[in-house]
Amino acid sequence: MNSLNGRFFKITLPQDILQTIRDIASVVRAKGYDLCIVGGAVRDIVSGKVPHDVDMVSSATPGELEQIFPDIQLSGYFSKLLPRL
Repeated sequence: MNSLNGRFFKITLPQDILQTIRDIASVVRAKGYDLCIVGGAVRDIVSGKVPHDVDMVSSATPGELEQIFPDIQLSGYFSKLLPRL
């Protein structure tokens, strides 16, 4: 397990999941957008469990996310598209 210091608390996850989050966040932030972990993953992390999936939301529009991640399957709701890990 490795750690990532989040804004409000330390996140401890398996290396493969953590590295995927870091990679996605790095690309999105390099383009000038925000990215946050949301949903059940937050609940799991706070309670010390390893999430089975990690949903993220970005300040980028759906079209901007499609340009940033043309080869990743995106699922959309609430007019945002989220990279699926």
